[in-house]
Amino acid sequence: MSTSRDFDTYQAQMERAAALRKQTLPLNKTALFDALAAAGIKQVVVQFDGSGDSGQIEGLTARAAADSPVDLPKAEIAFHDVDWEAMAIVSNQQRMSEVIEEITYDSSVRSMAAGKLTTAPLAT
Repeated sequence: MSTSRDFDTYQAQMERAAALRKQTLPLNKTALFDALAAAGIKQVVVQFDGSGDSGQIEGLTARAAADSPVDLPKAEIAFHDVDWEAMAIVSNQQRMSEVIEEITYDSSVRSMAAGKLTTAPLAT
């Protein structure tokens, strides 16, 4: 297979994975927001250090009310992701904090790919 075909095949896989990944966001947000509501959590603040894709999440603060910090539940919730080999959406269980981080990073990457990075509530 030529280098050009290898790249074309890889590019097609990347596009298919991106399309599948786009489908996971509503599923993951629904699972997360349902779990947050069940725990009485009204707000989650994500502390981010750095800029663009070279930053990292420094911490998460959950609040039951405007000034009432609470611990995030340790329970696991459904998280949907793309299995690269099967090129399909798969579901597994992850801690709520991990799902928040995944959604935050995924949303940031999409914003940067569109030429902008914004911060906004992850409303349903």
